[in-house]
Amino acid sequence: MLGEGTYSRSPINYSEGIAEDQKDRFIQYLVEQHWEDELTKKTMQLVLEDFVTRQKELEDQMATFMSEQAAMKKELLEERKKRKSAERKAKFLQEKLDYANWECFGDRRQTVRK
Repeated sequence: MLGEGTYSRSPINYSEGIAEDQKDRFIQYLVEQHWEDELTKKTMQLVLEDFVTRQKELEDQMATFMSEQAAMKKELLEERKKRKSAERKAKFLQEKLDYANWECFGDRRQTVRK
């Protein structure tokens, strides 16, 4: 139904005055153009799917690497703490040994008599 203020007009015939073989060629051109567009669209969809799949794989790999890095970092910090503790203990024991040697043997430096 037409509303107020609208009117119906007959469709415009754009092919009026064009030879039948030209119409057929133009229709064939439009069909080929449509198929080319459909192939391009399908190709783009496949490329996008491949891209998304590859991106997900890379994100999974990145997550694995980040997890491994975090574990290695934690292990490195623990090793660093152990090494620092061992260095402090070694220094303490060396000082204790030096003191014990000094207590046991005294000052053995020779004094020069005049």
